[in-house]
Amino acid sequence: LKGRAAGVVKPLADLLKDAAFGEKAELLRTLAAIGPAAKSAAPAVAESLKDGSHEVQAAAGLALVAVGGDATAAVPVLLK
Repeated sequence: LKGRAAGVVKPLADLLKDAAFGEKAELLRTLAAIGPAAKSAAPAVAESLKDGSHEVQAAAGLALVAVGGDATAAVPVLLK
């Protein structure tokens, strides 16, 4: 995924805004698998930390680290 997925990052990040929680966690895992090539999605990933689902919050924290975003915002959420 890493080298071939640049064209799907924005659509995946856009889907995070409307996805149901199971879909959102899967979208976040997909962005994490893409890695640093998905860094442009970091703001949308960080926004997912506010989700009420612990599964989504955990996936967002891992994705934020994987894409190279500022993961310090994830620490308080993941410590809850």
